[in-house]
Amino acid sequence: MYSINLTTPWRINVSAGTILSGMVAVDAEYEFEKYSAAKLRERREGDDYGYMYGGDELSGSSAIKQTLKPVHTFRAGLETNVDGFCVRAGYNFQSSPIQASSYKNIAGTDETRTNPEYINPKHSQAVTFGIGYHGKTVYADVAYKYDFYKADFYAFDNENLLPTELKNERHQVLFTVGARF
Repeated sequence: MYSINLTTPWRINVSAGTILSGMVAVDAEYEFEKYSAAKLRERREGDDYGYMYGGDELSGSSAIKQTLKPVHTFRAGLETNVDGFCVRAGYNFQSSPIQASSYKNIAGTDETRTNPEYINPKHSQAVTFGIGYHGKTVYADVAYKYDFYKADFYAFDNENLLPTELKNERHQVLFTVGARF
């Protein structure tokens, strides 16, 4: 029987906000997560915590430290509200959680996996805009969100193969209508 012990990474978050001229709410937030500090260990009944992957020299924690890196996230937004009508805008940036040199390494003896492809994402960004009306009984909001990021795509688990660069974009329009009773 096996037991898995996972210690998740620590996180620091700093944020600030203010209201300008009594009309515009502005906020900014910074978050730091150290994914490379996560710990992953496997234990068999009767053994001490040891190596993942069947006793290879590369333990789960070592693989995490070599593959993952600290992540920086920055968010900013503003909103104004006049006579029940509001306008909002926001921005989000997140750095890549994976080392640029990382790739999916499937051991030659592992015949259980059939997905050799690997995507190494780069930093991601999102921009949002929204307008809305909030009355005493009825409210409605419409928002537009644009997500975009680049990634390196590896078709096979070989570190010597050159990646294909992917450009990912997603456009969303979100609409909400409601009533208060």
